[in-house]
Amino acid sequence: SGKDKKGRWVWATITGSKENTTIITCYRPCEDTVDTAGESSQWMQLYNRQLQELDASNAAADEYNNVDTRDIMNRDLDGFIAGEQDKGHRIILLGDMNQDLSSRQRTKLTFGELCKRRKLYSALYAHEESLRPSHKRRKRVIDHIVLGSIHADAIIQSGQLPHGVGFANSDHRGVYLDLDSRPGLDVAAEDLATGRTRKLVSK
Repeated sequence: SGKDKKGRWVWATITGSKENTTIITCYRPCEDTVDTAGESSQWMQLYNRQLQELDASNAAADEYNNVDTRDIMNRDLDGFIAGEQDKGHRIILLGDMNQDLSSRQRTKLTFGELCKRRKLYSALYAHEESLRPSHKRRKRVIDHIVLGSIHADAIIQSGQLPHGVGFANSDHRGVYLDLDSRPGLDVAAEDLATGRTRKLVSK
């Protein structure tokens, strides 16, 4: 297990009998600007961190004008996943990416393009032909569970929850994935222990 040095994602690897599976959870901030982002927001923290890295590398002046924390995160996450796949690991990625799978930007790496590069597919569409907007104030699906090298037959159930179910104070829908552990994670789930019956005697 471990975490990204900038705090953008964490991961844990499950060791299977023949294959390993790396599970990643992450948060990618909303689009923002220096003028509108909150001082303690993740966007601003990542922006300031990137400026520090540019200072340390004696970067050219024009590089400071092209800092895009969201694009940088996608590219860094793409590199991390590629490294895990090079080890032969299967991938489960869960995250609020603040972007849908269909978005495209000419000079940016979008989440949909990242998934295409890494051959990741959405587990949420396994049992749903269409999904509802993730956020109360938005019209797109921005919360995702995507899988790599895990066959869709291993998905028992997946989908979205109504607002307020599971996360009462959240403005996002909960999403879930029920995965058959043997084909999905290459591990056998242990049988539940059967409790011993006892007689209760009152006096």
